[in-house]
Amino acid sequence: MQIHLFLDPNWPVPLRSQAPDNPLKRWLDYPLSLTLRLSRSFGPIEVQVLEDKLASPLADERKWLPHLKQPCRIREVLLCHQGQPLVFAHSLIPQTTELHRHRSLAKLGNQPLGQWLFQQPHIERQSISYKILRPSHPLFRRIPNAKEPHYWARRSWFKLGKEGLLVSEVFLVSMPQFESHKP
Repeated sequence: MQIHLFLDPNWPVPLRSQAPDNPLKRWLDYPLSLTLRLSRSFGPIEVQVLEDKLASPLADERKWLPHLKQPCRIREVLLCHQGQPLVFAHSLIPQTTELHRHRSLAKLGNQPLGQWLFQQPHIERQSISYKILRPSHPLFRRIPNAKEPHYWARRSWFKLGKEGLLVSEVFLVSMPQFESHKP
């Protein structure tokens, strides 16, 4: 798996002065299920589904799917602990033959997508990229009740055969430190 800053005009490389502090960097680079990591740090995590529908990708997501001819399934959720939103997640799930075969993917309801992804033996995370989201970014504008001037976000591409799906996660609160050698 590659962990890198996404070199894209919409996800530019942050300046060193903008680099996240050490605890947040561990969260951004964390290669396993973010929901599981959140539950180990905060306690039980609830998934609040905000949207789950067919729609067009955001402008900076289109480069991931250059040959896409139909709308994608867009799933947006808040990962919460005791009602407090911790992470806003925005997932882009193309309606491709390979992904369509996974019927359980279409029936997630309030189950975390990450839990499903990390249980699939043929799906692997290809990369993690991260950036500071500012109000001008279309993903920032999707965050419900955004109160901060910016948020750190990460984006992951999960590959299944020749296809894949894109998951963006926005950290809404300060994250506690955790030992990087523990899952």
